[in-house]
Amino acid sequence: MSEKRERKKVLAIHLKADVYEKVAPLLDRRDFQVDLFPRASHALEILSLVAFDALLAGYPLPNGSAKPLLDALRAEGSLNRSTPLIFLCDAGFEAEAESWVGRGASRIIPMADAPDRVQLEVSKIVDIAPRSDLRFMLRMKVQLEDGSQLALGQTDNVSRTGMLVTGGEAYPLGSKLSFEFFLGNESSPVSGQGVVVRHTTPGRESMGGMGIRFDDFEKDGKRRLERYLDRLESDAAVG
Repeated sequence: MSEKRERKKVLAIHLKADVYEKVAPLLDRRDFQVDLFPRASHALEILSLVAFDALLAGYPLPNGSAKPLLDALRAEGSLNRSTPLIFLCDAGFEAEAESWVGRGASRIIPMADAPDRVQLEVSKIVDIAPRSDLRFMLRMKVQLEDGSQLALGQTDNVSRTGMLVTGGEAYPLGSKLSFEFFLGNESSPVSGQGVVVRHTTPGRESMGGMGIRFDDFEKDGKRRLERYLDRLESDAAVG
């Protein structure tokens, strides 16, 4: 029997609801326990009582509360004195957020990059290998009768011919779309075109979502996906 791995505790502070909804699914709930405190001032109390493994904070923090938060975190005797903190910063605040790195903050991630980078960065700082399964955040551009629509989703399963996408709107059968997702730690995305071919059946399938068939890939995306799937199958056979 494999040893049960203790989940790492992550506290998210002052993240807007839509940002949290995009970021939280990336932190595998088998590896991380994620709690959200919308207000930095309220987070100080829990930080004085509980030691966390990583902290995520939206930036800018309201009313100049970055310094009080960092001072409290790094004070002698603080339970979270050495806990890494990542600022997820709004556009235009990158330089200001960067000025706190080395002065209490560990690193910054521009908010536009957050969904793709948070899992990797948090995994790095708490020394957990990022997930090597088939759940990725996905960007889509769906062609509809009244124009195109940008959407985010999460793959629940990926094969060589298609993928099941959950966490977003189920678009009509036959809808054509372009997609983009990252494989593990790779720095460039796999992108291509696909079509919605099925919807999951409520009551019969545990996940609600839509099945997308791959029609074409950009550049070497197909080869990279097949190589990734081959590696996972090989690892599973060995394990």
